[in-house]
Amino acid sequence: HTYPDVIVGCGELQFADEERDVLLNPLFVAEVLSPSTASYDCGPKAVHYRQLDSLQEFLLTVFGINNHSSEFVDAKRNSALTTSKL
Repeated sequence: HTYPDVIVGCGELQFADEERDVLLNPLFVAEVLSPSTASYDCGPKAVHYRQLDSLQEFLLTVFGINNHSSEFVDAKRNSALTTSKL
């Protein structure tokens, strides 16, 4: 299982087990990238999220001391909007 930084669901939520800590049908997922997690979050984890039928939006964001960059991905159209602030 993967654990995103932010996850949003709506309607009847489906969980992996009784612990209810893994949402199987999210509408929105956000990941805050760090040097230690970026390759996993942008690679295998992102591929997993994009395969979820329920997912509508996926946000990758990086915060630095002097900059901020985000990428919103429309999971259904496979399109992205990238924003940056330096």
